[in-house]
Amino acid sequence: MVAFGGCRLKSELYVDASASPRVFTTVAVIPVSGSRFDQQIAARVWHNLRAAGVSVADPAILSPSPQIGITTVCQQAAEKGFQGVVFVDWNKLTLVSCETQRTAFQVAGSDMNAPGVDRLTQVLVRYLRGESLQ
Repeated sequence: MVAFGGCRLKSELYVDASASPRVFTTVAVIPVSGSRFDQQIAARVWHNLRAAGVSVADPAILSPSPQIGITTVCQQAAEKGFQGVVFVDWNKLTLVSCETQRTAFQVAGSDMNAPGVDRLTQVLVRYLRGESLQ
């Protein structure tokens, strides 16, 4: 469970202790699939991250498809100026480091009553700022 605003969210959290959130000065955001639904959710996460002051790569740089992998995405990292990729699913956000190609952070709703993607994005923002997740 993750504490947020005085209440506990029913969610699953993974943080790679060896990955520093300070590494991710800019992130790219892409949906896990090319479906319109996933693209809309990814757009919402992109907007919420920007609104929170997180530097996010231009969404037009990546073409979402179900076959896209971290290696393919991260080949553009140096040129486009991002260090990690947030893969967006309807109930899960996964931040993968382009340097290590490993999951640095993941937050997921654990059931249908779990927090929505807006609340999950807020937890991601707290991680990127180096704030406590407890």
